[in-house]
Amino acid sequence: METTTIKTVEAEEKSMACLPVDVLSLIGSRLLARDLIYFRSVCRAWRSIISPLHSSSVHFTKSITSSVSALVQFPLLMYSGCESSFYSFYHPICNTTYVLDSPEIANAKIRFSKDGWLLMSRSHEIFFFNPLTKKRIDLPNLPDGIYNFRSISFSSIPTLADCIVFGIMQSFLDYILFSFIRRGENTWNTFRSTGNLDFWVSHNNPVFHNGVFYCLGKNGNLGTFDPKKAGEGEDEDEDEGAHGWTVLAKPMEKPCNSIRQNYLVECNGDLIAVFVGHVGKWIKIFKLDSCMMVWRKVESLGDQNLFLSWSKSLSATKQQEVLGMENKIFFPRFHRKTGIFYSLNTGRFHTMGTGYNSNDFYNTTTKMHCTWIQPSSQVSFDEEFHWW
Repeated sequence: METTTIKTVEAEEKSMACLPVDVLSLIGSRLLARDLIYFRSVCRAWRSIISPLHSSSVHFTKSITSSVSALVQFPLLMYSGCESSFYSFYHPICNTTYVLDSPEIANAKIRFSKDGWLLMSRSHEIFFFNPLTKKRIDLPNLPDGIYNFRSISFSSIPTLADCIVFGIMQSFLDYILFSFIRRGENTWNTFRSTGNLDFWVSHNNPVFHNGVFYCLGKNGNLGTFDPKKAGEGEDEDEDEGAHGWTVLAKPMEKPCNSIRQNYLVECNGDLIAVFVGHVGKWIKIFKLDSCMMVWRKVESLGDQNLFLSWSKSLSATKQQEVLGMENKIFFPRFHRKTGIFYSLNTGRFHTMGTGYNSNDFYNTTTKMHCTWIQPSSQVSFDEEFHWW
């Protein structure tokens, strides 16, 4: 009798495992986030259909009202504790967190993210890592053998031929020290630009916009690095404008008094600067008028949402099927175990699905080692791929 039961169970498992892949994928795409965990635990075949990160980043169904239930694809907040190989992926709409063990990047620090790729450092190493595919691309050893960038970013996914990594190491009133490396190069290019710069880089990463890296200064001014002009000049120490670096003459005015939390983000083809007051007492948003080169105050984001962090800030358009999910700013902050956001409609901080309502950051905690990440479909490449 026991033998017959075991054979029956094995036959049922085999029949479930033989379901067509497209049918299983369709089933998985209709499940709630928490139900995907049970879906993946049925058998090995089902588990291979949807990976943990895939299930937490792409296939989410959330009931915003009793009559609305739709798939939403929002950025995820990826974070970890210090010196840990465990990384959490938090979905701000579903209030769902997945924890993955990634020993490949244990003790590494997230520096920047773009299109599903992370730029990370560990000791003298600096490398790209894709948490979805577990692919890693090593960069040449860092200048001086240590990570000393104050801000850093890259232009496109590292498998593209035009990818370039750019970072600022030192920023003072009379000079700036920066470094960059292009796909195919085996050494970093480091230059010092001097002159009356009057530029102090804010604690956020450059934004690659219209072919140029833009850096937000603490006074609201902008510094730019143009890769097309990179390398111009004969000396490593030259006046401003050499080697592609320039501090723009405009905007000149300081939009507001805040040096604590400043963010630069591309939104709908425009550059947006967000300034946050002490403990979140106020938030001011400005859009760069690229014709007049002045900051214009923004009262509403329309159907856009902003996701801010020191390592990566990005924007995302409201999913049309999801009611009420627009005109918000998401932070890497939590009230208890729920992420908070700032609503431009109410001018206050809230959480999803609770009655939390506050006018500042008090009684919240922030994730220091984190980034916002959006998976990209451009992830496949040769196993033997190398940067140079």
